Amino acid sequence: SGESVPESERASQVKIQDNLSASSSTHNLPNIDKPAAAAATASAAVGATAAEKLVWEEEKMKLYEQLDDKDDEINNQAQLIEKLKEQNQEQEEVIMGIRRERDSLQVDVQRMQTENESSKDEVKEVLQALEELAVNYDQKSQEVETRNKENDSLNEELQKRVSTLQTLESELHQLKESNSHQRKRVLDMMMNLMKDLSDIGSAIGSEFKVRLLLILI
Repeated sequence: SGESVPESERASQVKIQDNLSASSSTHNLPNIDKPAAAAATASAAVGATAAEKLVWEEEKMKLYEQLDDKDDEINNQAQLIEKLKEQNQEQEEVIMGIRRERDSLQVDVQRMQTENESSKDEVKEVLQALEELAVNYDQKSQEVETRNKENDSLNEELQKRVSTLQTLESELHQLKESNSHQRKRVLDMMMNLMKDLSDIGSAIGSEFKVRLLLILI
């Protein structure tokens, strides 16, 4: 499949292959040595099975730890995104309020300009009020621009967080697939070992029965 195999797992596989080779070689020994050879092979196979189980448990724990870490990171990113969304909503509400106030100021300016044209006696007061309104209008316009920049910055940060969350979810999916593949491979190896142990047990049982019959005769 192209994935790397841990050093400990390769060592266990080599040990299992050596044990299986030793098991097959016992069939070529003289009949008087078969029980001892079969027993030694069975013991080695059991040791290999225990070692393989230990390797599998270590790999499984590492995968579970990685899955837990990814889940925690995804949860943190999701919480941060929610906070950014709330801040973005607050900024939108502030901007809308500022815009409404600015529009109201514009209406006041237009109204006062109209009154100025119809009332020459109040020109100075109107001009002074207009100046104040103009200053307020400029301040509000600057504040709207600042809020817009902050809103744009928040939107960019939100996009980055969403992209990070998608990447983490993809990595989590890959880890789950790798875990499933490792479990299937180890299960296949365990089934093969159990079959070999069963064959060895059958061979030992048959040889014992023959010797018992010879003793009785």
